[in-house]
Amino acid sequence: MTPLLAQLSLLAAAAALLVAAASDLRRFLIPDTCSLVLLGAFAVFASAGATAGEWPLHLTVGVLAFALGAGLFAAGLFGGGDVKLFAATALWAGPALAMPLTLAMALAGGLLVLAVVARSLLLRLLAPTVGPQAELRGQPVPYGIAIAAGGLFVLAVQAGLLA
Repeated sequence: MTPLLAQLSLLAAAAALLVAAASDLRRFLIPDTCSLVLLGAFAVFASAGATAGEWPLHLTVGVLAFALGAGLFAAGLFGGGDVKLFAATALWAGPALAMPLTLAMALAGGLLVLAVVARSLLLRLLAPTVGPQAELRGQPVPYGIAIAAGGLFVLAVQAGLLA
């Protein structure tokens, strides 16, 4: 394997994250193929030697992320697609980038929630017939966008674009 394959795997992973984010924004649905592409691209990345032999640690982080995501799913806080995308993205992060991934996701998720609330308030102002009984709680949040933002950050670090 050559570094070219590692670079191509990074591009494939970035494309999968962008597709997942766009799909979640548009349909509140993350295609399973996005998570599968992330998994396959990571296998190529690791086999190209880009993980310096630490792929078992990356796998452990991915499994732990899946378990955490399953708990969030059970609590009604994550959708099934979010769980799979988060686990596949955490696989790329590994132990060294797990905390930066989490922080990037949290920041992007916070901005996302603010955008959803602002949209709801704006709709309320523009459509007064909705009235005060319209709830802000329970508004769906396409959290795949935040997961993708964190994942793109991780991929940028893996590619050497960020320190």
